[in-house]
Amino acid sequence: MYTLRSQLVRFAGTSLGILAVLLVTTTSVYAAPVSWKTNYASLEADELVIKANGKEFYGTNAVSVSSDPGDDNYTTLETIWNDQDVAMRMFIYFSKTGDTWNVTEVRTYDGKTPGDWIYYNGFTGGKVNEYLDLDSFTLFPRDGQPGEITFTHLKLLGFVPKNFPTPSPGSYILDILYDPVELSNAPNTGFGTNVILRNPDQSVVTNQTNFTYQWVVADPKIADLFIGAYCFYGTTPPCPFLHADITGYTSGITQATVTVTDKTTQQVVAQSGFTIKVTESTQTTSIATPTPRPIFYPTPTATLSAETKINPEVSVSVTPVSPASELVQAQTEIKQLQAKVNQQETLIVRLEKMVTQIVKMLRSALGLE
Repeated sequence: MYTLRSQLVRFAGTSLGILAVLLVTTTSVYAAPVSWKTNYASLEADELVIKANGKEFYGTNAVSVSSDPGDDNYTTLETIWNDQDVAMRMFIYFSKTGDTWNVTEVRTYDGKTPGDWIYYNGFTGGKVNEYLDLDSFTLFPRDGQPGEITFTHLKLLGFVPKNFPTPSPGSYILDILYDPVELSNAPNTGFGTNVILRNPDQSVVTNQTNFTYQWVVADPKIADLFIGAYCFYGTTPPCPFLHADITGYTSGITQATVTVTDKTTQQVVAQSGFTIKVTESTQTTSIATPTPRPIFYPTPTATLSAETKINPEVSVSVTPVSPASELVQAQTEIKQLQAKVNQQETLIVRLEKMVTQIVKMLRSALGLE
């Protein structure tokens, strides 16, 4: 009897073990719903299966989702994750023509290390502001590579409608493309962003001759802005100062504000802002050869109003600073100085090129060449 009972217990334990293995195996085989959304595009599906390099990827691990804001006629949905010890990507590119949006291209990684791209043809989307809704949809690579993407119950939308605030009479909309902006304080790194001035009907203000831009960062010890003028989004010369390159100095969070003013009336016609998050870099500090960048202009300095000026009667207590704190502060100041040196060197290179071009033009006009 004892022997029979022992055998039954062993059998039951073995059976439960097999059942547990089967359950684990089963749950790892089937895909799960995905929901990838940004302010510019949205993808939802009951199941996603990407076949590449003899494996299947489901996009159900921790996925980083972002978009290139592009413009009114171009945007992306970009997803990045790791699966089965392999880096995986899926990027979807959208275009808009008239009242219709389409997918121009889809690409994924090939399931290898290091990863490379597999390219898929685009497809028809739908009417602006309307989802593409399909029960089942499969894509195959356009160049004959082995691969496949299958969606079950796909809901896809490019150019998600923006909820702009209703502007007051005589005012405009300032479209912030990235919020928050996240970057590190590693040397020779930064983040570029634009803003778009729009009419009350959300169309781009193309002639901005009569407007000035002011960019202000709340805490310049955390990050600073270097402003540039560009004729993006159909704007005409003289180009507006709609671009900022952001450099992170110390880890922390600060706010940036952009104000657009009418030159004639000196009235603010649009204002908005965004958050800047700077993380501490693990890279070793070094001074590298500066990379050519657009010509930068100094950030406008915010002045204190009468209400916010410092009261000289307020007492301030001073806390002794430890040598370690002094060292950290010194390292921070060195990073800031290095970043500013790189920016100044870049500006000098640009100015030298401009002077050279002007001299050549003058010599040519005077017949000296």
